[in-house]
Amino acid sequence: MNGAFSPRHAGFTLPEVLVGAAIASIVFAALAVGAVSLQRTFAAVEGFGTGQRDQMRTLDYISRDVRRAKSVSVATSPAALTLRAETYIDPASNLPRSPMISDGGITYGGTTTIIYSLSGSNLVREEKAQRLVVAHNIRAFTPALVAADSQQKTVNVTLSFASPMKWRSDAPTSVTLQATSTARN
Repeated sequence: MNGAFSPRHAGFTLPEVLVGAAIASIVFAALAVGAVSLQRTFAAVEGFGTGQRDQMRTLDYISRDVRRAKSVSVATSPAALTLRAETYIDPASNLPRSPMISDGGITYGGTTTIIYSLSGSNLVREEKAQRLVVAHNIRAFTPALVAADSQQKTVNVTLSFASPMKWRSDAPTSVTLQATSTARN
């Protein structure tokens, strides 16, 4: 039985194995490139989502605080936005205070100081010795008092966020936030 098929001698030839290995290598390389691309896309989407959340949160906090502020001051070195505002909540009872009308104005019996500043790469809101990180990955914080008279205060705040897409130099990284406040006194 020289020419008969024997299971002991069954197998692939060397050229068949080499062609199969080359095809498998190409498939695995394509899968690896696709996986890296997906990881970058997921990281970019997560970075953009975090950046957008931080931008909206910053706008909400600063707008609310500027609107209720009785006075606004801006420091440039180091950059800080300082606001003096009414305290609506009584710290003893943790309930809203009743407004008092005097001299044509409304007061609530107390004021608080709110300071926005950079701490490393975080935008921090400080009120009554409580620090709250409002936004992360900030490269620059530039508050500016654009207009201030007895009727209105206009504050512009420019924040430069670090790009979540570190491999793209043309990625958008800056947002300008503007809040306008009407003076209470």
